[in-house]
Amino acid sequence: MDEAGEVALKYDAQLALYNAQGKPTFEEPTVDQLTYDTEEGTRPLASYLSLLRIVHTNDGLLNDEKVLLQRGIEHTEKFLAIPENMPVEMANKHHLGSIQTICDSLVARHSITTAIQLVKLLRPNDSLESSLNLPTITHGNLTETNDDFNSLINTLMRSMTNNAGVECMERFKHAGDVKDLEEAILHFNEVLDHTPPGSAERAVCFANLGSAFSSRFAQSGEVKDIDSAIERSSEGISLTPLDSADRPGGLKDLGNSFLSRFKWLGEIKDVDSAIKRCREAINLTPLHSVDCPGYLTNLGNSFLCRFERLGEAKDIDSAIERHQEAVSLAILNNAERPVLLNNLGLALQSRFDRLGKVEDIDLAIKRKSEAVRLSPLDSAV
Repeated sequence: MDEAGEVALKYDAQLALYNAQGKPTFEEPTVDQLTYDTEEGTRPLASYLSLLRIVHTNDGLLNDEKVLLQRGIEHTEKFLAIPENMPVEMANKHHLGSIQTICDSLVARHSITTAIQLVKLLRPNDSLESSLNLPTITHGNLTETNDDFNSLINTLMRSMTNNAGVECMERFKHAGDVKDLEEAILHFNEVLDHTPPGSAERAVCFANLGSAFSSRFAQSGEVKDIDSAIERSSEGISLTPLDSADRPGGLKDLGNSFLSRFKWLGEIKDVDSAIKRCREAINLTPLHSVDCPGYLTNLGNSFLCRFERLGEAKDIDSAIERHQEAVSLAILNNAERPVLLNNLGLALQSRFDRLGKVEDIDLAIKRKSEAVRLSPLDSAV
């Protein structure tokens, strides 16, 4: 048995031990042991990378982020040093698998920021491509370049930077720290800067930015934030196909941003735009969809806001009708049902306040009472 076969058996045995006992016995290989002389030479590296991931994701090991980053850089540089006699197909597979495995290890530890730092260091440039011995080999009529490698690095960069932005948004929702929103906006802008024109990913980038700016407006009250939210969301919608499953949600978010600006500045064109976008979202959504009650509620709220501004009876009638539809479509155990009932009660009360119909206030009290009965004790409803 040659040395490559012996190394493969060693790491396979360590993997088997981990699978049996959950405790990897980890030894660093030498560069020579990872040399690719034949196709069988892929086995030691595959087993080694699997062990590396186990060690990186083990809560008791390598908890220091700086150490983890340095280890990732060292191992990646080692794995990307491809011997000249390695077949092109194996070299490409080697590049993609090595980087993906190490980044997966970092992300699995929730070390998204560390993973991003690692990928940034590996982003393609002339000196890096030269130092890492990336293959440019012509074989017959087929030319193999480092395009796959560069594409992978850029894709990983965008994916992990976007994940970091989403993580910041989630952190903001739980802690309410505006700094998290600002960091999310930075991440999403970076993703957009590195997403090629015409890519379907750009629609998602714009949608994420719109959501982040809208959330920051709710905290800051700065008109420039809600303007940016509407601008980014509109760009996202323009890039989203008509038959995309993401389009209704994007229209809903854009409608909410228009309504927020109307409440702040009072321009009728904004509430008109909110109603238009909400209607479009509903028209694209099946009645049995779990999202439909929410879209109907948003439309009802928009009609209510316009009624309170203009006083036209048709708007309050439309608001009540949309809220009634939302309640009727929501299943009895829907967690949002108390909110839907409360919104209907508010619309009925608003019509009573303006027109004085006793049946409206009676029904408003009934619906609000239902909402309270179905709400948790600590609910704001």
